[in-house]
Amino acid sequence: MRKTTIISSLLFLLILTSCTVASPVVPVTEDPTESTLPEQVTLKGTYVCIPHKDGSELAENECARGIQTEDGKYYGFDTGLSSVGPNGWDFKAGESLIAAGVLRTPTEDLSIISGVRWEEYPIEWIFMATVKLKHESNFIFSYGVGGKNEINTVQGTFTKDMIVEASIQISLDLSDEEIQSVLDKIEELNLKEDPIRDSVYVVSPCESYSLDLTFSSLNTSMEWDCENMSEDRMEFVNFMMKLIDSQEEIKALPEPQAGYS
Repeated sequence: MRKTTIISSLLFLLILTSCTVASPVVPVTEDPTESTLPEQVTLKGTYVCIPHKDGSELAENECARGIQTEDGKYYGFDTGLSSVGPNGWDFKAGESLIAAGVLRTPTEDLSIISGVRWEEYPIEWIFMATVKLKHESNFIFSYGVGGKNEINTVQGTFTKDMIVEASIQISLDLSDEEIQSVLDKIEELNLKEDPIRDSVYVVSPCESYSLDLTFSSLNTSMEWDCENMSEDRMEFVNFMMKLIDSQEEIKALPEPQAGYS
Protein backbone atom coordinates (compact mmCIF):
# COMPACT_ATOMS: atom_id res chain seq x y z
CA MET A 1 0.00 0.00 0.00
CA ARG A 2 2.81 2.41 0.88
CA LYS A 3 4.59 1.54 -2.37
CA THR A 4 1.41 2.28 -4.36
CA THR A 5 1.02 5.64 -2.58
CA ILE A 6 4.61 6.65 -3.37
CA ILE A 7 4.23 5.69 -7.03
CA SER A 8 0.95 7.66 -7.28
CA SER A 9 2.60 10.72 -5.72
CA LEU A 10 5.53 10.54 -8.13
CA LEU A 11 3.16 10.26 -11.10
CA PHE A 12 1.20 13.30 -9.84
CA LEU A 13 4.40 15.37 -9.48
CA LEU A 14 5.56 14.28 -12.95
CA ILE A 15 2.25 15.34 -14.53
CA LEU A 16 2.26 18.66 -12.63
CA THR A 17 5.84 19.40 -13.72
CA SER A 18 5.03 18.59 -17.35
CA CYS A 19 2.01 20.88 -17.33
CA THR A 20 4.04 23.69 -15.80
CA VAL A 21 6.78 23.41 -18.41
CA ALA A 22 4.25 23.28 -21.26
CA SER A 23 2.34 26.37 -20.08
CA PRO A 24 2.71 29.34 -22.43
CA VAL A 25 4.66 32.34 -21.20
CA VAL A 26 2.61 35.53 -21.33
CA PRO A 27 4.87 38.45 -22.33
CA VAL A 28 4.86 41.48 -20.05
CA THR A 29 4.16 44.71 -21.89
CA GLU A 30 5.90 47.96 -21.09
CA ASP A 31 2.61 49.29 -19.75
CA PRO A 32 1.18 46.88 -17.15
CA THR A 33 -2.22 48.57 -17.44
CA GLU A 34 -2.48 47.85 -21.16
CA SER A 35 -5.53 45.71 -21.89
CA THR A 36 -5.19 42.44 -23.76
CA LEU A 37 -8.18 43.59 -25.81
CA PRO A 38 -7.36 47.25 -26.55
CA GLU A 39 -10.18 49.66 -27.20
CA GLN A 40 -10.52 51.45 -30.50
CA VAL A 41 -9.29 55.04 -30.22
CA THR A 42 -9.44 58.00 -32.57
CA LEU A 43 -6.40 60.19 -33.21
CA LYS A 44 -6.41 63.58 -34.88
CA GLY A 45 -3.17 65.28 -35.83
CA THR A 46 -0.56 65.92 -38.48
CA TYR A 47 1.15 63.24 -40.54
CA VAL A 48 4.93 63.62 -39.98
CA CYS A 49 8.32 62.01 -40.25
CA ILE A 50 9.20 61.61 -36.57
CA PRO A 51 12.48 63.28 -35.50
CA HIS A 52 15.21 61.39 -33.66
CA LYS A 53 15.01 61.20 -29.89
CA ASP A 54 18.60 62.52 -29.55
CA GLY A 55 17.99 65.47 -31.90
CA SER A 56 20.34 64.20 -34.62
CA GLU A 57 19.41 64.82 -38.25
CA LEU A 58 17.40 62.28 -40.21
CA ALA A 59 19.29 60.42 -42.90
CA GLU A 60 18.43 61.01 -46.54
CA ASN A 61 15.09 59.34 -47.39
CA GLU A 62 14.62 58.34 -43.72
CA CYS A 63 11.04 58.65 -42.53
CA ALA A 64 9.57 56.91 -39.52
CA ARG A 65 5.90 57.58 -40.21
CA GLY A 66 4.01 59.14 -37.35
CA ILE A 67 1.24 61.40 -36.12
CA GLN A 68 1.87 64.52 -34.09
CA THR A 69 -1.19 65.52 -32.08
CA GLU A 70 -2.11 69.07 -31.07
CA ASP A 71 -0.34 68.66 -27.71
CA GLY A 72 2.95 68.00 -29.54
CA LYS A 73 3.04 64.29 -28.73
CA TYR A 74 4.35 61.83 -31.34
CA TYR A 75 2.84 58.44 -32.16
CA GLY A 76 4.33 55.86 -34.46
CA PHE A 77 1.98 55.16 -37.38
CA ASP A 78 1.32 51.71 -38.81
CA THR A 79 -1.37 50.52 -41.26
CA GLY A 80 -0.79 46.77 -40.92
CA LEU A 81 -4.27 46.25 -39.42
CA SER A 82 -6.04 48.30 -42.07
CA SER A 83 -8.15 46.54 -44.68
CA VAL A 84 -7.10 49.08 -47.34
CA GLY A 85 -3.38 48.34 -46.87
CA PRO A 86 -0.52 50.87 -46.84
CA ASN A 87 -1.27 52.15 -50.35
CA GLY A 88 -4.70 53.35 -49.27
CA TRP A 89 -3.16 55.85 -46.85
CA ASP A 90 -1.98 58.48 -49.32
CA PHE A 91 -1.01 61.13 -46.76
CA LYS A 92 1.92 63.46 -47.24
CA ALA A 93 4.06 64.94 -44.47
CA GLY A 94 2.35 68.02 -43.03
CA GLU A 95 -1.19 66.93 -43.91
CA SER A 96 -3.92 66.63 -41.29
CA LEU A 97 -5.51 63.27 -40.67
CA ILE A 98 -8.13 61.60 -38.49
CA ALA A 99 -8.09 57.84 -38.04
CA ALA A 100 -9.34 55.09 -35.77
CA GLY A 101 -7.17 52.25 -34.52
CA VAL A 102 -5.52 50.70 -31.49
CA LEU A 103 -2.43 51.69 -29.48
CA ARG A 104 0.47 49.28 -29.02
CA THR A 105 3.73 49.62 -27.15
CA PRO A 106 6.79 49.79 -29.47
CA THR A 107 8.07 46.25 -28.89
CA GLU A 108 10.96 44.58 -30.69
CA ASP A 109 8.50 42.46 -32.67
CA LEU A 110 6.75 45.55 -34.04
CA SER A 111 10.13 47.03 -34.99
CA ILE A 112 10.94 43.91 -36.99
CA ILE A 113 7.55 43.90 -38.73
CA SER A 114 7.60 47.61 -39.61
CA GLY A 115 11.32 47.79 -40.31
CA VAL A 116 11.65 50.81 -37.99
CA ARG A 117 13.90 50.98 -34.91
CA TRP A 118 11.26 52.68 -32.79
CA GLU A 119 13.60 53.04 -29.80
CA GLU A 120 15.39 55.82 -31.73
CA TYR A 121 12.28 58.02 -31.74
CA PRO A 122 10.44 59.94 -28.98
CA ILE A 123 7.29 57.80 -28.86
CA GLU A 124 5.47 55.83 -26.19
CA TRP A 125 2.87 54.28 -28.46
CA ILE A 126 2.46 53.01 -32.00
CA PHE A 127 -0.92 53.82 -33.49
CA MET A 128 -2.11 50.79 -35.47
CA ALA A 129 -4.59 52.50 -37.78
CA THR A 130 -7.61 50.56 -39.03
CA VAL A 131 -9.99 53.14 -40.51
CA LYS A 132 -9.54 56.54 -42.13
CA LEU A 133 -12.13 58.99 -40.88
CA LYS A 134 -13.48 62.23 -42.28
CA HIS A 135 -14.67 63.44 -38.90
CA GLU A 136 -13.49 63.22 -35.31
CA SER A 137 -16.89 61.90 -34.21
CA ASN A 138 -19.13 59.62 -36.28
CA PHE A 139 -22.27 57.55 -36.28
CA ILE A 140 -24.00 54.89 -38.37
CA PHE A 141 -27.80 55.00 -38.24
CA SER A 142 -30.02 52.50 -40.02
CA TYR A 143 -33.81 52.54 -40.16
CA GLY A 144 -36.90 51.26 -41.92
CA VAL A 145 -38.18 47.76 -42.59
CA GLY A 146 -35.19 45.49 -42.05
CA GLY A 147 -33.04 48.55 -41.27
CA LYS A 148 -32.10 48.79 -44.96
CA ASN A 149 -31.82 52.58 -45.07
CA GLU A 150 -28.52 53.83 -43.66
CA ILE A 151 -26.62 57.05 -43.10
CA ASN A 152 -22.94 56.36 -42.42
CA THR A 153 -20.55 59.20 -41.59
CA VAL A 154 -17.57 56.82 -41.29
CA GLN A 155 -17.76 55.98 -44.99
CA GLY A 156 -19.54 59.21 -45.95
CA THR A 157 -22.48 57.42 -47.57
CA PHE A 158 -26.26 57.20 -47.58
CA THR A 159 -28.12 54.06 -48.64
CA LYS A 160 -31.79 54.15 -49.67
CA ASP A 161 -33.94 51.03 -49.70
CA MET A 162 -35.76 50.81 -53.05
CA ILE A 163 -37.77 47.77 -51.86
CA VAL A 164 -38.26 45.74 -55.08
CA GLU A 165 -35.24 47.25 -56.83
CA ALA A 166 -31.59 47.38 -55.82
CA SER A 167 -30.78 49.83 -53.03
CA ILE A 168 -29.17 53.13 -54.06
CA GLN A 169 -26.00 54.31 -52.32
CA ILE A 170 -24.66 57.84 -52.72
CA SER A 171 -21.84 59.87 -51.20
CA LEU A 172 -23.03 62.08 -48.37
CA ASP A 173 -20.74 64.13 -46.16
CA LEU A 174 -22.47 65.74 -43.19
CA SER A 175 -20.85 68.77 -41.61
CA ASP A 176 -19.13 68.56 -38.23
CA GLU A 177 -21.95 70.72 -36.86
CA GLU A 178 -24.63 68.30 -38.10
CA ILE A 179 -22.79 65.31 -36.64
CA GLN A 180 -22.37 67.09 -33.31
CA SER A 181 -26.09 67.92 -33.26
CA VAL A 182 -26.84 64.18 -33.49
CA LEU A 183 -24.46 63.37 -30.62
CA ASP A 184 -25.94 66.20 -28.55
CA LYS A 185 -29.44 64.82 -29.15
CA ILE A 186 -28.35 61.33 -28.06
CA GLU A 187 -26.96 62.72 -24.80
CA GLU A 188 -29.96 64.98 -24.25
CA LEU A 189 -32.32 62.01 -24.53
CA ASN A 190 -29.92 59.68 -22.70
CA LEU A 191 -30.38 57.04 -25.38
CA LYS A 192 -27.45 55.02 -24.02
CA GLU A 193 -29.72 53.85 -21.21
CA ASP A 194 -32.28 51.08 -21.62
CA PRO A 195 -35.56 52.65 -22.71
CA ILE A 196 -38.46 53.10 -20.32
CA ARG A 197 -41.37 51.50 -22.09
CA ASP A 198 -43.76 54.36 -21.55
CA SER A 199 -45.51 53.61 -24.83
CA VAL A 200 -45.31 51.28 -27.79
CA TYR A 201 -45.63 52.39 -31.40
CA VAL A 202 -47.05 49.37 -33.20
CA VAL A 203 -46.96 49.79 -36.95
CA SER A 204 -47.17 47.28 -39.76
CA PRO A 205 -44.79 46.32 -41.13
CA CYS A 206 -42.58 46.83 -38.08
CA GLU A 207 -39.57 49.07 -38.68
CA SER A 208 -36.21 48.43 -37.03
CA TYR A 209 -33.39 50.79 -36.06
CA SER A 210 -29.73 50.58 -35.11
CA LEU A 211 -27.29 53.22 -33.95
CA ASP A 212 -23.53 52.61 -33.90
CA LEU A 213 -21.32 55.17 -32.17
CA THR A 214 -18.09 53.14 -32.21
CA PHE A 215 -16.08 55.93 -33.83
CA SER A 216 -17.18 58.73 -31.52
CA SER A 217 -16.68 59.90 -27.95
CA LEU A 218 -19.88 58.08 -26.91
CA ASN A 219 -18.55 54.68 -28.12
CA THR A 220 -21.71 52.57 -27.88
CA SER A 221 -24.28 50.84 -30.06
CA MET A 222 -27.94 49.96 -29.73
CA GLU A 223 -30.83 48.40 -31.62
CA TRP A 224 -34.61 48.67 -31.29
CA ASP A 225 -37.82 48.30 -33.28
CA CYS A 226 -41.50 49.26 -33.13
CA GLU A 227 -42.13 46.85 -30.26
CA ASN A 228 -39.73 48.57 -27.85
CA MET A 229 -39.95 52.14 -29.13
CA SER A 230 -39.98 54.57 -26.22
CA GLU A 231 -41.03 58.22 -26.38
CA ASP A 232 -37.37 59.28 -26.29
CA ARG A 233 -36.39 56.94 -29.11
CA MET A 234 -39.31 58.09 -31.22
CA GLU A 235 -38.18 61.69 -30.65
CA PHE A 236 -34.68 60.72 -31.81
CA VAL A 237 -36.04 58.97 -34.92
CA ASN A 238 -38.08 62.07 -35.82
CA PHE A 239 -34.97 64.22 -35.29
CA MET A 240 -32.95 61.98 -37.62
CA MET A 241 -35.68 61.92 -40.29
CA LYS A 242 -35.74 65.71 -40.30
CA LEU A 243 -31.94 65.85 -40.67
CA ILE A 244 -31.90 63.21 -43.42
CA ASP A 245 -34.79 64.74 -45.37
CA SER A 246 -33.07 68.15 -45.33
CA GLN A 247 -30.10 66.89 -47.38
CA GLU A 248 -30.29 68.05 -51.01
CA GLU A 249 -28.52 64.90 -52.26
CA ILE A 250 -31.21 62.75 -50.64
CA LYS A 251 -34.07 64.90 -51.94
CA ALA A 252 -32.84 64.22 -55.47
CA LEU A 253 -33.15 60.43 -55.11
CA PRO A 254 -36.09 58.62 -56.77
CA GLU A 255 -38.90 57.15 -54.70
CA PRO A 256 -39.45 53.38 -54.54
CA GLN A 257 -41.96 52.02 -57.05
CA ALA A 258 -43.53 49.75 -54.44
CA GLY A 259 -44.10 49.54 -50.72
CA TYR A 260 -44.02 46.98 -47.94
CA SER A 261 -47.32 45.30 -47.05
